[in-house]
Amino acid sequence: MTLTYILLILGLFAIGIALKLLAAWLETQKRGTHSDDSHPYVPRDFLLTPGERAFFPALAQACAHRSLIFPQVQLSKFIYPRAGIPKRQTYQNKIDRKSVDFLLCNPSTLAVELIIELDDKSHTREDRKSRDDFVNNALKAAGIPLLRIPAASNYNPADLEQRIRQAINPAPKP
Repeated sequence: MTLTYILLILGLFAIGIALKLLAAWLETQKRGTHSDDSHPYVPRDFLLTPGERAFFPALAQACAHRSLIFPQVQLSKFIYPRAGIPKRQTYQNKIDRKSVDFLLCNPSTLAVELIIELDDKSHTREDRKSRDDFVNNALKAAGIPLLRIPAASNYNPADLEQRIRQAINPAPKP
C-alpha cells in the first residue's frame, strides 16, 4: 500500500506541475508574448485606474455634446517651453514624463479647454504634492484652466457639468 500512495502522490504532483505549465503557456498566448527580447512589451489591462474608470461615466455625461475627452495625455503633447529660453531642454524634460488624467477639447477645433485631475489619497504624499504644484504652475503659465476633483465613490454629472462650465468660462472678477 505504501507504494500505491507514493505513486498516487507523485501522479498528483505531476498533474499539478502540468497544470501550472499549461496556465503559464495560456497566459503567454493571451498576452501575445513574443520571443524577441528586444520588444518585451505586453498590453495593459486598462488605460485608466479603477478610480478614473469610476469617474469617467459621469465625466462623459457631463461633457456630452460639449467637449471631447482625452484620458492620460502627456503634458508635452499640449504645452511646451517657449523658444529662445536658456535651458529649454531642461524645461522640456520636466514635462516629458508627466501626464494629466483628463484633457477636454473643443470638438470642432480640438483646442484644449480644460484639464481635469482626479485627486485620490495618493495626492497627500509629499512627492505627489510636489508634482501637483509643478503641474498647477505649468498649466497656469500656459493659460490652461485646471479643475481638481476629489476622488469619491460616486459623482453627480449635473454638478460636474456646472463645475466644468465654471472652470472653462470663469465669472469675471469685479
